[in-house]
Amino acid sequence: MALFAGDVSTPSGSADGTGAEARFSDPRYVAIDSAGNVYVADNGNGTIRKITPAGVVTTLAGTAGQFGYVNDTDTGAAALFDSPRGIATDIAGNVYVADAGNHAIRKITPEGKVSTFAGSATGVAGNTDDPIGTDASFNWPNGLALSSDGSTLYVADNDNHVIRQIDIVTTAVTTLAGAAGVPDYVDGTGAAARFNSPRGVALASDGSKLFVADSYNHVIRQIDIATKDVTTLAGTAGESGFTNDIGTAARFDFPTGLACDGLKLYVADGDNNVIRQIDIVTAGVTTLAGDTAGGAGYVDAVGTSARFDWPYGVATNSAGNVYVADSDNNLIRKIDINTQAVSTLAGFARYGYLNAAGAAALFDGLNGLATDSAGNVYVAAYEDDTIGKITPDGVVSTLAGTGTAGYLNSAGVLAQFNGPWSIAADSEGNVYVSDYYNNAIRKIDTSGVVSTFAGSVDGLAGSTDGTGPEASFTLPEYLATDSAGNVYVSDGGNNTIRKITPDGVVTTLAGTAGQNGFTPGALPGVLANPEGIAVFGTTLYFTSNNGVVSITNLP
Repeated sequence: MALFAGDVSTPSGSADGTGAEARFSDPRYVAIDSAGNVYVADNGNGTIRKITPAGVVTTLAGTAGQFGYVNDTDTGAAALFDSPRGIATDIAGNVYVADAGNHAIRKITPEGKVSTFAGSATGVAGNTDDPIGTDASFNWPNGLALSSDGSTLYVADNDNHVIRQIDIVTTAVTTLAGAAGVPDYVDGTGAAARFNSPRGVALASDGSKLFVADSYNHVIRQIDIATKDVTTLAGTAGESGFTNDIGTAARFDFPTGLACDGLKLYVADGDNNVIRQIDIVTAGVTTLAGDTAGGAGYVDAVGTSARFDWPYGVATNSAGNVYVADSDNNLIRKIDINTQAVSTLAGFARYGYLNAAGAAALFDGLNGLATDSAGNVYVAAYEDDTIGKITPDGVVSTLAGTGTAGYLNSAGVLAQFNGPWSIAADSEGNVYVSDYYNNAIRKIDTSGVVSTFAGSVDGLAGSTDGTGPEASFTLPEYLATDSAGNVYVSDGGNNTIRKITPDGVVTTLAGTAGQNGFTPGALPGVLANPEGIAVFGTTLYFTSNNGVVSITNLP
């Protein structure tokens, strides 16, 4: 067993590509530069992504799946972030990032060079005001907004419950409004005002006001830049809900991202799963896209027929589009302000349960995929508790599962699964499923009958080797098959790799149950978090320990 290559701890969620070829993991905030490029804080991957107007996605800085605090003034690829949040761009093409977990504001040049612009150089939280650059300190900074003249960067310093400002030239940090460490709700001037976990900030087009998504107060605030007077634009503090109305008669539920376009303010209303629009002059609140009656989901449509799942950040461009980081759908969405049409700019998701042809089909909790020699695609729908089949013509049907969680061996749609995680097919057309919460490996034969291939028929967790029901697994995840019909399992709860012969005999190939770490060399050794798995010839590859591990000359 040897470390084979690099860090691929999130291989399915960090792919660069065009449109639906790309993958994100919990994208949070977005920003747009003067050329129309969209920048994304890809929180779950710990990276900063760039999307061209044509939808081409690349990684600007950071390494997917690696989190830490490293500056890279060479190419940016070696830089590390921890929970990147707000993003802002300047006319020179620099990108500023609120690196929340490192309590710092980072700067990325157009060439991808990463440095710390302001905040602790050691990643330590604090609330130090007035010093320069890295002598200052923040506590989980979130939203960013840059003044139109490029002179001042505004920061929603979330866990300090204040709004900070940074002079771009001198990097001097001061507090614009609020009192550090004092969460509350008070309209007032400067330090007399109070916020409770401010998340998003956006500047009025004339630069006279800064708007704040005061998340835990469920309101939208505004700060007069000249006087530092803080007032409430819309919503009532402490009253979450969903109401379109004027000013304080409106209701929000955990608003996060903000963007301003002339006289309109756009709000990612997180727990309501909608994008709201506020007329800055009248304070009238309306819904631009999404519908609370429909709940969370994923639908590209017009206005309230569209669906989002925890929208977080928003940005606008001069062409009249609103861009949304649809975080729990792992997508970047686009809303045409004039038509209210919602489309997907980058990423891929389907949410729901519907058998249909092609793009009309819906899945909920899509996890594992496998193909057979006939060109069919099999899908493990984790939230649906079903196994789907997609023909080469794109027709979707349910191969097995009732759509209700359970543990029942039966024919096809009468069988039950509980969190099917991964799927693999052998050369004879049998389909194998890692039934996560049932702690079992299930088999669907060519006639559609579901049986327990290995693991306790009672769903009991364990790490015992044996034949069929004598063996036990703990939260099995990914599967792979070889040409001889053996099935390989990344047994996540045990930190082991298991092998099942065609006769159902289970052995532990690598890792030691109950131990977590990495000891290369002789098997079985020790592993940590083995996940994605594949077989090529006589070599088994799987992700573990922030890399790819290989086992050659399989027994």
